Amino acid sequence: NRDLPLPIDLDYPSFQALSFEGRQRLQKHRPRTLGEAESLPGVTQADLETLWALLQARLKTRAVSS
Repeated sequence: NRDLPLPIDLDYPSFQALSFEGRQRLQKHRPRTLGEAESLPGVTQADLETLWALLQARLKTRAVSS
């Protein structure tokens, strides 16, 4: 999971399920992977789990659309 790439175009502020501080840190630092996001202070374990779930849903949506 740590190597899961994070798309460059993620609009972190729109993900209301993430903590306020988590959204700010992710938007500012734009980590390339979930592992990089995990190392950011202010990004909680709950934020990481939510981000992972959002990415999985996004991947499934793209797979169905193809």
